[in-house]
Amino acid sequence: MKKISISLKPFIYLVMTLIILIGIVSAGRINPAVGYCEGLGYQYQYDASIGMDECIMPDGTSVLAWKFLLGEVAQEYSYCEQNNLELKIVTDDTICMELGIKKCAVCKYPDGTEIEVTKAMDLDLITGSCGDEICDVGETYENCQADCHSGTKDGYCDKINDGVCDEDCILQQIPASDSDCPYCGDGNCEGVESYENCQADCPSGFKDNYCDTISDGRCDPDCSLESDIDCQCSGSRCQNKLTFWQKIINWIKLLFA
Repeated sequence: MKKISISLKPFIYLVMTLIILIGIVSAGRINPAVGYCEGLGYQYQYDASIGMDECIMPDGTSVLAWKFLLGEVAQEYSYCEQNNLELKIVTDDTICMELGIKKCAVCKYPDGTEIEVTKAMDLDLITGSCGDEICDVGETYENCQADCHSGTKDGYCDKINDGVCDEDCILQQIPASDSDCPYCGDGNCEGVESYENCQADCPSGFKDNYCDTISDGRCDPDCSLESDIDCQCSGSRCQNKLTFWQKIINWIKLLFA
């Protein structure tokens, strides 16, 4: 019996396009793939036979619009190549956040700067307007402070010292960029930090909502009597369970706690 091979790639791109388009329509944005194609002066068309957006290249060939935007096809006709810049495909939440995806195409400038292609060509993907008091997708503190105030969850870490931790800085795993956000290494055991995920700020035996069960002569207030051996003894009986060097280390910890 002859085995039939079916490619799932067209289906995957169709699902990806539908998901992104739903978000775009609800948020008041144009399709970035279509905007990119037409912004370069190329012809856009919808191929009903495959249910996909296509972009017609100057040589007459047609490619999937999203694959073209992501730099996967027809790179010689991309914005970067047309402007003598290097085209790269990167996986970066921060760089690709304008498109709401993790993987995108960027233009690399001579100084090493990498900018997502639609941003490099200053392509306006927002159908709404800055100043309507709605922080739409595509609007951020960087490009529309009138609608997206500091600390707003807008996909942009604004790093402003205003007493408000910008959640985007945490989501992008750069909390140290915002002095208002707690982060491991700032000397304060707070938020979701504990001995388990941040020993730099939360030493063993301190109140951090985590029972570390470390035998260090200090009863962990987050442990039960049964789970931490240090909570089962007191005075000399606890100290006798520690080696000489453990005593020295614990004394230093207590001195600087």
